[in-house]
Amino acid sequence: MKLKIVRLDWQPLDIKTLVLRNIVGLLLIESVSMIVSRYLRQMLTLATGIYFEYYLTAIGAILTIISGVMVYNTGSRRAIHDYIAKTTVVGIEEEAPVPKNRKERRKKRNKHA
Repeated sequence: MKLKIVRLDWQPLDIKTLVLRNIVGLLLIESVSMIVSRYLRQMLTLATGIYFEYYLTAIGAILTIISGVMVYNTGSRRAIHDYIAKTTVVGIEEEAPVPKNRKERRKKRNKHA
């Protein structure tokens, strides 16, 4: 199954949305499994002299677990980074949902035709 990321309004992704989702959401918040995040934590520790890596790794691990639970238990199947960027992951075969008022208009048109 092919997947793609779309905004909640099914509009094309823009750079702001991608930065929010991938940089802020995945790299900074859910950062446990990314090597770049580890380097950032180590640089922060070196720059400040305060050992941040242990605490930020623990917080990131907790947030990643919460995010996984959210994907599994919510109906929308969205993770924390999806909520931050207002995105969702869909199958390519899926079509954008038609707003309810458009459906009603089509029904009225079909009755008159």
